[in-house]
Amino acid sequence: MKVAFVVESFDTAQDASGGVRLSVRKQADVLSRRHDVVVIAPHKVFPPLGRYSAMRRGRGQWPGFRSREENVRVYRPLLVHLPVLGGVLEPAQLVLFILAVCSLWERGVSLIHAHRCYPAGYAATLAAPLLRLPVLLTVYGSDVNAGLNRKAVGRWVSFATRQSLRRAGAVIAVSRALAERVRTVRAAALAVGVVPSGVDLSELGQSGREEARARLSLRADSRVILFAANLVPVKDPLTMLRAFGLLRDRRKDVLLAVLGRGEMEGAVSGECRSLGLSDSVMLLGRRPREEVPLWLAASDVVALSSTEEGCPVIALEGFASGRPFVGTAVGGLPEVVPEGTGILVEARNPAALAGALEEALNRAWNEEGLAAHGRKFSWESVVAEIEAVYAGLKSGEA
Repeated sequence: MKVAFVVESFDTAQDASGGVRLSVRKQADVLSRRHDVVVIAPHKVFPPLGRYSAMRRGRGQWPGFRSREENVRVYRPLLVHLPVLGGVLEPAQLVLFILAVCSLWERGVSLIHAHRCYPAGYAATLAAPLLRLPVLLTVYGSDVNAGLNRKAVGRWVSFATRQSLRRAGAVIAVSRALAERVRTVRAAALAVGVVPSGVDLSELGQSGREEARARLSLRADSRVILFAANLVPVKDPLTMLRAFGLLRDRRKDVLLAVLGRGEMEGAVSGECRSLGLSDSVMLLGRRPREEVPLWLAASDVVALSSTEEGCPVIALEGFASGRPFVGTAVGGLPEVVPEGTGILVEARNPAALAGALEEALNRAWNEEGLAAHGRKFSWESVVAEIEAVYAGLKSGEA
């Protein structure tokens, strides 16, 4: 089967970071072992205005229009962002790119698999009827939760989000909670499946805690909490810092490793200083992908303080590494953190989160049991479920 992925961006295997980007990359790589996979991922170009300087730096250099990465062919057409009109014109440009790639260079595509509602999902559902192709849309959390909130994203994006959810032949959500949200928009007769995110087991569990700490220059007797997430409001990193500050007041052997970048970097740095945590919080930025398994191995607990979640990859990777999870009882987290694998508390409650972190550090966890739970989410298992949805779409039974 020939599958065309449509995504907002597609990182190289070495640069893939963040839950959604990593998930998309891994899906493409595993699927390409048995199918012909083409990826359409525009490279956004921003105007030379000061307010776009951070976005231009974040996008990096254009790797070129066409490349072959492992078994995947990737098309990265230039997409021009225009002030004010960008929200409308970006999906329009993406529609043209999809039509061009599937008509000129990649004929014989069997179906389009779009990732996230906007702009990829919306553009795919507009282009697909012209190509007479079915569309599978995978949604990850914030694209639905924020996308359906007109006050958060604006009328146009909210409209496009709803249209993509309604027009797709099938929708995959990464959690049951997210699927229920999608069902409030889609007609009852239209398919909404649940397929969680996955983990690459070959990357994990290669180092023990002592070895990993030695390689990362961490004290062997420290208790390390790993917070790996984009520094954006939905991840609520300030609540994590405040919870850690309360924990630090009670015990001095704890360290918080923060892996990630984002719009809240300045606020996070300022909060560390104001709470007097600069000596026990490591703000590490975005680390190379091959370094993340080392931080997982070196940690005692993996933690998040999100206000919304789909199915966070870092939690699954933590389980596969034998590490418990502490976080907030939001989105799909209660589904992937059963009893004995972690502790969940309410969102935006630093005191409750601090208590959960302390309890997790004091508890003796069954590391092999945690790793067995994590192995349930191997990418091979996840992709097999996706392939079943592909087969249903092709047969008209999805």
